[in-house]
Amino acid sequence: MPGSREALTETDVARREPLWQALSDLFLDMELQPETFDWIARTAMNAGFSPAETRTILETEVLPALGSNLLSIAGEWAGFDPTFVRERVLLAMRRGPVSRVMDHVLLTPVRRAVLRRDWVRLEAAMRARSGQ
Repeated sequence: MPGSREALTETDVARREPLWQALSDLFLDMELQPETFDWIARTAMNAGFSPAETRTILETEVLPALGSNLLSIAGEWAGFDPTFVRERVLLAMRRGPVSRVMDHVLLTPVRRAVLRRDWVRLEAAMRARSGQ
């Protein structure tokens, strides 16, 4: 699976875009409902992503692109435009090593919160859908 440091082909991007959009809901300034986690799980599984691949995409592609929304006093809460999500994720993936280190440092509290609060629920939804 191409990682955040590798260039994605258009096929990779097309496969990921629905998942990027679904995962973007984890970065909205609002309380998520169980249906949201089921929708994200269904989206990931329909694209053929395992829980481990989904977590990697969450941490290395979507979080660096959208995590700052959870640090904003007036963060987005209504939903991100799909074009915005695509552009932000691709931009975040092109950043150099210094920017990636800064993102990591600045977004560590967001990473911890999302993984503790949301990843557990998303992984459970994926496992429930796969019968595990």
